[in-house]
Amino acid sequence: MLKHVLPTLRNFRLKDITAADIQKLVSSMLLRKYSVQTVKHVRTVVSAIFTHAKRLGWHSGDNPAKLVRLPEMIRREAHALSFKQAVETLAAL
Repeated sequence: MLKHVLPTLRNFRLKDITAADIQKLVSSMLLRKYSVQTVKHVRTVVSAIFTHAKRLGWHSGDNPAKLVRLPEMIRREAHALSFKQAVETLAAL
């Protein structure tokens, strides 16, 4: 996940990073066809960085990643084999 975060935010100081900067990062990833799940993980990593920095006393403000919004995740329907298909698959193995 850091391979997505570092190129975009490496030159910023923590106190200078805004929710708009993080929103721009996740929006650019969505435009490059990354899944919402992957982008959510990136936002979580950024949030964890701010949480950790606050715990260590390196950041005193709010966590801007908490303000970033993502589109709703659309999950694909799970496809399971029927009992007959499972038996045929096992027999073929």
